[in-house]
Amino acid sequence: MKDICLPIVSFVIPVYNAELSIGNCLESIIKQDYPKEKYEILVIDDYSEDNTVAIANKYNIRLFFNGAKDCGNGKTIGIDNATGEIIVLLDADNEIAREDWLKKMVLPLCDDSSIFGVESTYPPRKEDIPLNRYLNLLHFTDPLAWALSAKIDTLPKKNLNDYILYELPICNVPPIGSNGFLWRKSIVEKVGGYHPKFEEGNFVFRAVKQGFNKVARVPGYGVYHSHVQSFSDFIHKRKRTVKKFMCRKKRNENTWVDSSSKLHFLFSLVYCMSFILPFFDSIRFFMKTKRKEWLFHAPLCFLTVIIYAYEFSVYLNKKDKN
Repeated sequence: MKDICLPIVSFVIPVYNAELSIGNCLESIIKQDYPKEKYEILVIDDYSEDNTVAIANKYNIRLFFNGAKDCGNGKTIGIDNATGEIIVLLDADNEIAREDWLKKMVLPLCDDSSIFGVESTYPPRKEDIPLNRYLNLLHFTDPLAWALSAKIDTLPKKNLNDYILYELPICNVPPIGSNGFLWRKSIVEKVGGYHPKFEEGNFVFRAVKQGFNKVARVPGYGVYHSHVQSFSDFIHKRKRTVKKFMCRKKRNENTWVDSSSKLHFLFSLVYCMSFILPFFDSIRFFMKTKRKEWLFHAPLCFLTVIIYAYEFSVYLNKKDKN
């Protein structure tokens, strides 16, 4: 192995009422086999009403406040104040899975200056609820987004010594960039346009359009991600997705969805609503991985479209009344 490159890293963690998870997140950072002087932790609190700040202050962190009630604004604050060459975006419900994770994850960025980021995998944990394990296997919080987007594993790739290199297509860009993603700060600044809020999927879309299309993965290295704690939590987050999407459209902002053709979007809807196509995929993935959580795939694909259709109809009715 080549000499280990150890750049300065800034962990950016936006939080709100995260007292149940922030401690585990921070513990997983300080357990990293990485020089303490080579990383910093920025916690951006959205004026939590619980003990989040008190717990975070037990650690060696830099604390900032964000009153926008939006984690995207918190990420922008963190990026603006980060001193590291590399920025790691973590949510409070993330935990780094291995103690040598950071050493391994910075290697692609040291090896190739044209790589803009390194993506973490989401290994499922036994103690998580089955629904959350399914979403980690899917690597998405949203089955429709999974159907609509390109999957990194299916893209052309180069298997190098320490990592896999992918080149993202300018059409149908995967919505990546959060939950243990390492960003090269210089490229983030070159792409720009992340004020007042940094939205990863949309930012990747803009980065690829500007020619920054190389991303890497380090096999076997990722973060544990608590996507949802219950079935109702899943429904709530899908409703919130619609609201965020419509807010962007009101502001005439492009989203990563715009990188897909209308025909592909229609096919994705038909795929999810058909039930039978996701069912065949769930059987295929189950046979390949022996993970029974894939049996959630068909019903959740169908349910996601139903939730989105209902929320869009509610939005359009309110718009007509106004």
